[in-house]
Amino acid sequence: MKRIKSILSVTTLAIASLTSVSSLAAVKADMVIHNAKVYTVDGKGTIAKAIAVKGNKIIYVGSDAGVDKHVGQYTQLINAKKRLVLPGLHDVHSHPLEAGGSDLSCNLTYTNTISQHITTIKACQPGKSGWILGWGHAIDSLLDAQDEPAAYLDQVSTTTPIAIME
Repeated sequence: MKRIKSILSVTTLAIASLTSVSSLAAVKADMVIHNAKVYTVDGKGTIAKAIAVKGNKIIYVGSDAGVDKHVGQYTQLINAKKRLVLPGLHDVHSHPLEAGGSDLSCNLTYTNTISQHITTIKACQPGKSGWILGWGHAIDSLLDAQDEPAAYLDQVSTTTPIAIME
């Protein structure tokens, strides 16, 4: 009797889980991105072809054929045209030049005028990247300037690339 109850419990649990899986498969997505290269960050380097989103949850990651069951009448379809889709939180406020690390060698922190900026940048040497990379200029001096910032950098060099951030 105990064994029959155990088998019935396992069978009931299996049926319940299959029911929830099949109901999840029937969920229609708000948005589907297909024909993509979806980087899954699963530790195996898996690249999927499609992703389905309902509300703020990803409900499917897999093949283009497999995502079809999540497409409904009101699903927004996005053809990624084989482009890369990356997961993550993306902060639109970033400082990509800081990724240069040791190449950030031109410190303009103590300069306040365009002429001081130009003098300081002229004294800076390009880093390993071949660029003069710097930070710390006084934004007010550029806002009050008569010329475009590129014109001032051209006074330093027209052959060495220069990028300066605030």
